[in-house]
Amino acid sequence: MSRVLRWQIGLCLVAVIAAARAEEGPHIGYVYPAGGQQGTVVEVAIGGQNLAGVREAYVTGDGVQAKVVGYLRNLSQGQLNQLAEKLREASSLRSQSATLKMDPMAAMRMRGGASKKPMTKMKPLSRAEMKARREKAGKLGLLAAKAGDQFQTLARQLGLKDASLRGYYVLRQRLADPKRQPNPQIAETATVRLTVAKDAKPGIRELRLRTASGISNSIFIQIGKHREY
Repeated sequence: MSRVLRWQIGLCLVAVIAAARAEEGPHIGYVYPAGGQQGTVVEVAIGGQNLAGVREAYVTGDGVQAKVVGYLRNLSQGQLNQLAEKLREASSLRSQSATLKMDPMAAMRMRGGASKKPMTKMKPLSRAEMKARREKAGKLGLLAAKAGDQFQTLARQLGLKDASLRGYYVLRQRLADPKRQPNPQIAETATVRLTVAKDAKPGIRELRLRTASGISNSIFIQIGKHREY
């Protein structure tokens, strides 16, 4: 078998494996805490893979309602840098626009001299200059809004539900958590809120997640009279 043919076969196998993985359904590897106490509301973290777009959570039996409230995918440093760059761009443009929109008396500039000249030698801007500043401020404001929209679009594409500055920093903190699992099979995390009725029957339940690609395997959770850890 020639070297070229071996390369072609190898590339075909890689493509087939990649396509198969892309079509795999969601898989759950762990849940923490592993259940809930009667009469309480608890949020559990579910680790797994192929959880992007997780929509619903199901728990067997009566007395337990499950709702998906969050999703965190394992982002690369490059993807985090992209988000940071868009944030910096939007922040810088907003700052420049705000400076140009300042009250003319507060935005006085010095004519033909160094900034160390006394305030008495400063003159207010002319009408033409004020108009030019307002126009530039408006353009910068539009650019800032565009950069902000681009950040939010990128954040949502990367699975960030809270596409805001706060959401970005929360994401960075969670990804930097040393307790996060490096194993790709449980690198993604879905957060599910369990509302357990006071009269929910104690015992073992099964929990599943649903995404656009299907329903996950089941994982056991414990409903009881005491808090799960």
